Amino acid sequence: MQDGKLYAACVSTRPGWLTLLWALLTLYFGSCMLVADINAYQAGRFVNDWISKGGLPDEKSWQVAHQAAERSLRYFPVSNGAFFEDFGIISEWKHYFTPLGNPNADISRRSAIDAYRRAVEFRPYWPYTWARLAVTKMKLLE
Repeated sequence: MQDGKLYAACVSTRPGWLTLLWALLTLYFGSCMLVADINAYQAGRFVNDWISKGGLPDEKSWQVAHQAAERSLRYFPVSNGAFFEDFGIISEWKHYFTPLGNPNADISRRSAIDAYRRAVEFRPYWPYTWARLAVTKMKLLE
């Protein structure tokens, strides 16, 4: 009889620990996703601002947007094609209006190509990413 009470006590506390563990994991991953999404939103707002102004971003705003896009990739718990595409767009915007084949723009354009390729890995049927990849390769004269 004593063993039955001990077993019942263990069974009744085990779900509490599992629930607590599940809640902590959910809180952790949810917080990471929240931070990643906030940073992705911030980076996207910069891009929208650059598009509305129709010109190249200044160095400081590009750095802030680039860092926000990097943080969104770092904090999201799994690889996300949309965040890689955003990172590519921001990398490309550093020298968006620079003429084709200009060696000064090679580093940022190659960074954009790498990001677009990663985005295509996770979203292979997303046509806009393929188009951005092709345009960026064209700008590098590849």
